[in-house]
Order: sequence, then C-alpha cells, then structure tokens
Amino acid sequence: MAACSYVKRQAEGRRWDDYTGEKACRMLREMLDQVHRDHPVKGKWRAPMTTKGVILVDASDLALRVQVEIDGVPVEDAAWQQKCDGYSHINVAELEAALKGVNLGAKWGLKDITIFTDSATVCGWIKTTLSEERRVKTKGAAELLVKRRLGTLKNQMDEL
Repeated sequence: MAACSYVKRQAEGRRWDDYTGEKACRMLREMLDQVHRDHPVKGKWRAPMTTKGVILVDASDLALRVQVEIDGVPVEDAAWQQKCDGYSHINVAELEAALKGVNLGAKWGLKDITIFTDSATVCGWIKTTLSEERRVKTKGAAELLVKRRLGTLKNQMDEL
C-alpha cells in the first residue's frame, strides 16, 4: 500500500486520464515484476484464536507501518503514507504508529498486547504512561500532541 502511494506521488499527470510519466511507469513495472516473482499471499490462512498478541511498529518520513502477530504468526500488516508536505517529528510518528497498532490489535480481539518499537523515547513514553509511575516529560512544539496521543493510548489499553 505504501509503495503504491509512493508511485502515485511520482506521477506527472494531474487529471485522471493524463499520462503518468516514465518514472511512475518504470516503478509500477518493477513492482509488478516483484509481485510475480515473490507473491506475498502465502503462509497460514487461519489466525490463532487467542487474546495475546504482539504489535510491531515503525515510522519514517515516508510511512507508518504496523504488523500484528498472534502466536508468532503475522495476521495483519498495514501501512499509512505520511503527507508529502507534512512534517512530523519521528518520535511523534512512531507514537502515532503505536496507537494505530493498538487499534488494529483491538479489532483482532487482543487484550494482552506487547508493543515493539525501535524508538527508545517512544518506548519510555509508553512505559511511563501505562505504569502511571510519573508524568511524561516532553518539550517542544509537539508536547501537547504527544500527551494527547499517550492519553488516548492509555485509555484504549485500559478498555482492552
């Protein structure tokens, strides 16, 4: 999904029936070749029925990515492209991915969720918020946004 959105950004046309341009066409051909070579639809088709799962999250300036695993089996993989002209600090984007991951986990009926992130800052924010041992300290333009996202994450985890 993120790859398709990225190719769409590379398109040169403005209207629906305009030529997309050589760069976008080349990227689409490469994508189709890879799908034919390494078809992604394989593996287990029946998700284990349990309420314990793992959420893996990652963020970049290009996209947010979330994978939901139940008993070590990936059951859902999602990505959301970042706005082309938007600016979001990487830690805020990683926190947003964690929130989206918890939402996906809830849809799978997960009650006991382990979140994996490669951001030590976000990991600390989440641990501090969920343990309620102290208040999260953050500064900068995104301070209010971080605290709201953490509050939403805490509420969601409490409802599970």
